[in-house]
Amino acid sequence: MNEKMKTLMAEIEPKLLAFCQDIVRIKSYTGKEEEVILRIEREMVSLGYDKVVIDANGSVIGIIGTGDTRIYFDGHTDTVVAKPEEWSFDPWAGDIVDGYLRGRGSTDMKSSAAASVYGAYLARELGLTEGKTVYVSCSVMEEDYEGTAVQNEFSELNFKPDYAVICEPTRLRIGNGHHGRALFEVTAKGKSIHASRHQLGDNALNKALKVAERVEKFGKMLLEADGAKGAIASTKLVTDAPSINSIPGLAVLTIDRRITPESTEETLADEMNLLCDGIPDVTWKIVDTMGESWTGKDVVLRNMINAWQTDPSHHLIETAKAAVQELGVAPEVYRRNGCTNGWVTGGAEHIPTIIFGAGDEANCHVINETCPVSQIPVACQFYAALIGML
Repeated sequence: MNEKMKTLMAEIEPKLLAFCQDIVRIKSYTGKEEEVILRIEREMVSLGYDKVVIDANGSVIGIIGTGDTRIYFDGHTDTVVAKPEEWSFDPWAGDIVDGYLRGRGSTDMKSSAAASVYGAYLARELGLTEGKTVYVSCSVMEEDYEGTAVQNEFSELNFKPDYAVICEPTRLRIGNGHHGRALFEVTAKGKSIHASRHQLGDNALNKALKVAERVEKFGKMLLEADGAKGAIASTKLVTDAPSINSIPGLAVLTIDRRITPESTEETLADEMNLLCDGIPDVTWKIVDTMGESWTGKDVVLRNMINAWQTDPSHHLIETAKAAVQELGVAPEVYRRNGCTNGWVTGGAEHIPTIIFGAGDEANCHVINETCPVSQIPVACQFYAALIGML
């Protein structure tokens, strides 16, 4: 790390950490991010971003520079729910204890979002944004509608970056891809009747359970491939039985399929057809998840989320490794498990993409969530260094 970056980082680190604490203290469940978005907007303005925009979905995007090379950072601001009675400290404490920032969203992923806001600022102050346009997105609704905010930003602001960095937690490792996800709903129809006369009805639950049994068997086969072909599991079963002593006339089974880059809608359709084959009155469809953003905009996620991978030899990966090494961290490239907004950048849009951030993926969505404070300024400096090197 050059001395100029080291000196400037020492000056801004207290502000960065205070900003992290501020936004962790703001409860921001999916679709209810207004307060945290407005707080981030104020920070971007105070740091002198060239342009700060809140789009129709409610994400805030800060822009620095007007150069030809376009670099995009995304950090989502929404969190999963926290139940205070289950935590040993206030989920929105935002305090620092024994070297850890504590609170919901500290790892997933407000620390890295804050680091990206300051990382672009740091790059500009060091003169590293010459010839670049840097977009810093603090997006909404990722937890339940991943990718929809990014799609809206690209469409509404009419741009497509040359490189993308998804600032999810990686323990300062370089993620070069992740599995995708398809969510299916299997509907089994039958005829409801009192359980004492079940032979005169048509039990929809039994049909759905046959599909679930096949899913379990198929899942074991996929496990034998050690993740190379993804995974599958039944996750939810609902019936319309009018009472506990009636057989249902309708049963709906939800199936989660983790997919690899080789999977296509056609191959997945073939799988689903086989899982349902020979069972009468059973159909399946891809699930649409529908909601509303804090701005009142309708949001729909079609749950066919691309898997993606950036080639380990790609210029972006090599540059990221050099940037990490410059900060005294041994570069490690790996494939992440969980889905991110990167399915849009790296998958649907085929933009060279990496994942990099403070905190551990294993600490996402957990009770007593924390993030190592020491990793936050390193992530900030990495983002700045990467901007300069691309």
